Amino acid sequence: MRAADSGGRMPEPVGEANDWPDGVCMWNEVPMRQIPGGSHDEQTWVSADGRVVPRKYDPWHDIFEWGSERAVRAADDGALTVDVHDCASRRHVRLARAIALAWLGCPDLLASRRHATQVDDPGSLEAANLAWRVPGATRGLRARRLPKPEDPTAPSRGWRPLKHIWTSKNGDRIRRVDFTMSRQYLMTRDGWVYSAGAGASTRGHVGPDGTRWVALHDEGLARVDDCVWYTFGEGAPLRAPPHPSDQVVATLDALRTGLTLAEWKARDGVKPGTLWMRLFTCAREAPWEAAQECWRLVPGAVRRDVEGRRGAPGETVSEQLARLRADADQSSVLSLATDTDVYGMLHLARALHRREALRLE
Repeated sequence: MRAADSGGRMPEPVGEANDWPDGVCMWNEVPMRQIPGGSHDEQTWVSADGRVVPRKYDPWHDIFEWGSERAVRAADDGALTVDVHDCASRRHVRLARAIALAWLGCPDLLASRRHATQVDDPGSLEAANLAWRVPGATRGLRARRLPKPEDPTAPSRGWRPLKHIWTSKNGDRIRRVDFTMSRQYLMTRDGWVYSAGAGASTRGHVGPDGTRWVALHDEGLARVDDCVWYTFGEGAPLRAPPHPSDQVVATLDALRTGLTLAEWKARDGVKPGTLWMRLFTCAREAPWEAAQECWRLVPGAVRRDVEGRRGAPGETVSEQLARLRADADQSSVLSLATDTDVYGMLHLARALHRREALRLE
């Protein structure tokens, strides 16, 4: 939609309400939509009135599980803010932006600098009161549903069952869908997606960076361009995983030298917690073949215990540490190591075990 003309200015595009039915999941009877970004296995969802909740994939039981609601805080200027996504993708954003990313498509014609703002009621952060605006523009209007083009259902448009593979930022392929048998989702070369369950079609909704997203029921968001690639083998080439950061490369180099933890700490002059954080980052972000080097610093007893849990909920890292300490032989590594080191070993082992479980063959 467009804002009304004001004083001879060109009307300002402000966005289209995201009404795709397959993009809604219920959390405690509250309709939620996913915020683009992050990773497929660690998602962030938001309600139309700003309740933000993470949702994490459990690869051992093949289910998504809701986490605890994220706290909303006030910034120095009074704006409400919230954390979205996790680990390397974690961002601190204004709550208005988080809602708009999930509930409001951003017009392609907007300038590179875009922000979400209230339109009618400056005290309301409801999705219906938000718009994408160009800084300096004089007006914006509430987003509303727009009439869509005629649904592309003619056989000549070449519908095919949708296929897609989600890939983590480290390059791991972690989740595959293929609707050849169920035909739950069909797709065309020009990016239309048809949902048999909803009886509706869409070209997805556009984020402020120009990426077009489509939500698949019970799975989450997928890039439309990637769906075209996997379904038809054509279109925009898939993005290559980023090169490891300098810190990850340095951590891998140190691992390959065979240094002990004590030698490593002494050489680099770093605190134990800093060293374990570097190893944790390496386990998540390095290419898998290299990341497996991190297992060298995990005692066999810790690895066996973590792998035996298979992602079982209910036991925190601190609780697992206390249990392992209580059961350990007095001469074992677990008895002689500091709490910081055992805590780091457990975090590292959990990260490696989860990544191994997520990876597709």
